[in-house]
This record gives sequence, structure tokens and C-alpha cells, in this order.
Amino acid sequence: MRYLIILFIACFCHAQADAAAKKFGLTFKSMKEVKLFTSIGQPLKLDTKNSTKKGSGSIAIKPGMHVELPLFKKKDGTGKVSVKFFDDLTTPDDPNKSRRGPSFGLRNKAGYELSVGVFYATFADGANYYYINHYRHTDKAETPSKWVKHIRVKRVKGWNEFAFEFDARKGLIIKINGKDINHSIGDKKFDWKEIKFGSFDKLVFHGDVKDGKKEQTVYIDDVLVQLYGEGTALK
Repeated sequence: MRYLIILFIACFCHAQADAAAKKFGLTFKSMKEVKLFTSIGQPLKLDTKNSTKKGSGSIAIKPGMHVELPLFKKKDGTGKVSVKFFDDLTTPDDPNKSRRGPSFGLRNKAGYELSVGVFYATFADGANYYYINHYRHTDKAETPSKWVKHIRVKRVKGWNEFAFEFDARKGLIIKINGKDINHSIGDKKFDWKEIKFGSFDKLVFHGDVKDGKKEQTVYIDDVLVQLYGEGTALK
């Protein structure tokens, strides 16, 4: 009987640890949290800027940087993720010139990316609005400008919240500052089935293009992650 009780307690503690591993938040109190990310371009560092008065810090995504946070090991999965993204509304001298600005998104093991952020082009008003884009980053013939959607959400100076949720009943839900862009006004409505992005394995953060002229640095804080399970996908 005593052995069964000990076994039950051990299993229960293991289950609790398992559950805790599927849901976590990062407020950048120390370099220990920063080290969960991989960075290309230059090393990630803690910054004192934060999204709340009682906040701990943030990480700066500088021009030319590409940052990833791996979440699933062997297979894609689903879940709910959100970040706070500080935008100071910096724009290049020529906002009509095709260029991807700072953005946050998801990637999957098939090589596809879905991201939300700043995008400049002759057909886009990147100085004033956020856009969503989807492409296969592992295919050199494809670029971020292949599929760009105007979602009618204005850029706001300060902290913005970007969120993705993979809901088994409703599909992929994307929110910016609490606004569900799946229900944007008019013919610009976003439909996740159009791109069939049903799972992911990591978070990605893109810095602005490094060109020496009016480059923008953005800050990331309050990364919240809830994983529903590896090997799961929307259909």
C-alpha cells in the first residue's frame, strides 16, 4: 500500500511538471530566459525597457537580427502564443520601396512561416498599418512579399500585443491588441484556410532591414506560451 502511495505521488508530481512545461511566460528577469532563444546577426541582450511599470525587462530585436524560440522537438504542434511588441513608428525615407520591417511569427518543420508586423511596398501602407505575410522560407524562389495581406490594423506607438491561437473548433485565430483579424472589416478578411498553416514548431522574430538609414529597433516582452501538444494540427 505504501509503495502504491509513493508511486501515485511520483506520477502526480511528474504530471504536474509535464503540465508546467507546456505553459510558461518570459518577462526577461535574467539572461537565463534570454538563453532560451537563438540569435543570428548579433547576440541577444537584456534591455531595461518593459511593458509594465512592474516589469522586469525586454530583449531588443535590432536591424539585421533573426531570433528564434524553439518549442517542439520532433514534430510540429499547436498552442497559443502571444508577445508584447514595442513599436516607435520609425519608418524608412521611402516606405514604398519593398522591404520587410520588424515582425513576429511562427514557423513549421515544412519550412513555412506566418508572421505579423511591418511590411513596406508600393501596394502596402507600411508606415501606418500592420500586415500579415506567409511564405516558404526554405525555398529561395519565395520571398516574404509573395503573400501579403492588409489586415486594417493601424500601427500604434508603444506596446502592442500580437497573439496566435490554434483552436480546434475555430481554426487559427490571430489577434492584434485584442482585435481578432479573422473578422476584419470588408473584403480584407483573413482566412487561415487560404494558407493551410495548421501547426508550428518555433517562434520567430525578424529585425528591420539593415541599410544604415532610419533602421528600426523593436523590443519584445511578456512572451506567453501554452502548448496543446506535439503532433497536433488544425484540419
